Amino acid sequence: MALSIPPSDFWSGIDGQWSTFTLQIGTPQVTVDVLISTSQPVEYVIEPNGCPTGNATCAAARGTLWDPKKSTSWNDTGILGTNLEINLGYSQLGQYGYDTVALGYQGSGLPTLGNQIVIGISETDFYLGYFGLLAKPFNLTSYDDPYPSFLQTLKNHQDVPSLSWAYTAGAKYRENGWFASLTLGGYDASRMDPGSISVAMNSDVTQYLSVGVQEINVAGSPSGGGNALSSGITMMLDSTLPYIWLPRDACDSIANAFNLDYDSDTELYTISDTVRESLLSQTPPPSVAFILGTSPSGGETVQISLPYQAFDLNAQPPLVDNSTNYFPIKRAANESQYVLGRTFFQEAYVIADFEHSNFSVSQTNFVRGQRAAITAIQPSSAPTVVPHSKDSSNHAGAIAGAVVGVVVVLAIIALAAFFLLRRRRRRRQAHEAAILGSMKPKGVAPSEDRVPPYSPPAEDMVELPNNYFNRHELEATESHPGTPKHGYYASSPERAKATDGHDRPRSPLSELDARPVHELPGSVGDNPSEQAQTAKPLHLRTISRDEIRSPSVVSATAGDASPSDRARRPERPISPDALPGAFVQSPLRGFGSRERVSTSRDVSPPTSATLNRRLSGEVSPTGSRTMSPTLESKRSVSSRDSLPIFLDKNDE
Repeated sequence: MALSIPPSDFWSGIDGQWSTFTLQIGTPQVTVDVLISTSQPVEYVIEPNGCPTGNATCAAARGTLWDPKKSTSWNDTGILGTNLEINLGYSQLGQYGYDTVALGYQGSGLPTLGNQIVIGISETDFYLGYFGLLAKPFNLTSYDDPYPSFLQTLKNHQDVPSLSWAYTAGAKYRENGWFASLTLGGYDASRMDPGSISVAMNSDVTQYLSVGVQEINVAGSPSGGGNALSSGITMMLDSTLPYIWLPRDACDSIANAFNLDYDSDTELYTISDTVRESLLSQTPPPSVAFILGTSPSGGETVQISLPYQAFDLNAQPPLVDNSTNYFPIKRAANESQYVLGRTFFQEAYVIADFEHSNFSVSQTNFVRGQRAAITAIQPSSAPTVVPHSKDSSNHAGAIAGAVVGVVVVLAIIALAAFFLLRRRRRRRQAHEAAILGSMKPKGVAPSEDRVPPYSPPAEDMVELPNNYFNRHELEATESHPGTPKHGYYASSPERAKATDGHDRPRSPLSELDARPVHELPGSVGDNPSEQAQTAKPLHLRTISRDEIRSPSVVSATAGDASPSDRARRPERPISPDALPGAFVQSPLRGFGSRERVSTSRDVSPPTSATLNRRLSGEVSPTGSRTMSPTLESKRSVSSRDSLPIFLDKNDE
């Protein structure tokens, strides 16, 4: 929302009576009254050297002195030259630094900004301080170190919607006085007449409010009137000083119309009391009308008319030695000094829009009783421009183009997101398919559904015997004559001694032999051919506590082996790596049910105590062999680890 800055309700100045605004500077805050400078980006205040010590009247007349040494937030950067109206021949030194600046009186609720450039001045050419409206960066030490203007900082903090302002200087001569009006980030539609002209800003920042002045028409003067210009000129709008700088012939023409005298010492055009009273008593009063255009000639124009009272100013010491009535025109040295000063802003309402690089000028409205109509000016990306602009159609086209561009960008983003998500989905599906394919067991139809491995709950886990993980090897059977015996299969005295009292050899910890291990006879019968026909691959699954309590025992005969050989044959775990190619590991559909393992013999389930003894190698059932679990590697397993076993394919 745009900010309407209230005036101070005071009139001050030694070159006329001007409506001022209030700022709070430093810590603790000091209230100062300042004028508006449309050509400056920073704030100027009057330092203690601007008045004699102890002169309270001088301090009040200059808008209150501010001593940076008493501010705890002041950051001094030194004394440097200022650029205050240097194009008009002025020279001024200033005390530069950074400090806190607040708009309005204390408690007004207006923004307070820290680390703002504040310049202290003391010379009387600029009798009051200034609040700068130029929304351009300020180079304090070099051109490579720009510092944002006060208006730019307001926008950065989102205190105003755009880099724009609207200003009229106020008019004390009208109906008991009209105070100045200042709006940041917008304008007050109640203070402007409908007719206006919109002009593009000059690329030269020192001349950015340049406007064509086609005519300066004097009307109602005792000595006649007419156009004071021989041809149109380009002039700069600048409210820093009250003067209007014109070509020498234009000044002479106006001086002749109003019977003015030129004072070479003060370079002011003065007027006698008699002539002044005569001009003020005229009805209607004499006037000066400025015909403005986008260029010095041709095109759209607007007329800004100033009554003689707008030029009826009084100069006070130290500007002059004695109080003097003067007419605020000055002779310009060259074209770069053509300036429409603060006097012009009394009757002109100027809106500057840095977002769209244009400004408008209209006649100020002085109708009492109207409510303020504060209107925000949106930034360059929004469809709002300075009102009454003749270029509104161009802005509408730019707005339409911006909307189309936004739609195209959103469409591109949406398409990119769609293709990216589809690509990721396809990768994920391919990855899942690869995993499922790797999990399918050999000999199983592809259409058969498989269930992932089951991890039993903690309460179904049992603690294994301490010696359960002693690795053993299977002893070679003699059912295959001619098989050479070596390694563990070779007889040795050490093997004969490795018994535990049950006439069964106790094998030492050793690695499995690399030679292939033949499939044990199945439980369907003792006929080897029948066993070969019904042999099924085994699969790995995890057993729970319930299955340990009721284990599924796979019974098999020893083929051609003699009873004594079978008695000596130890129970040994079978390594998955040593099994023939028909044996694969595969997840099962379910776990813990006894009917999932079929046996050819009626074997009653042993008790838990008996099972633990078997697992420890102390007991083995007579006439059968239990296929023990196989470990993938030596590791320490807690009582909560699951126990894998190999089951016949029929168990599925």
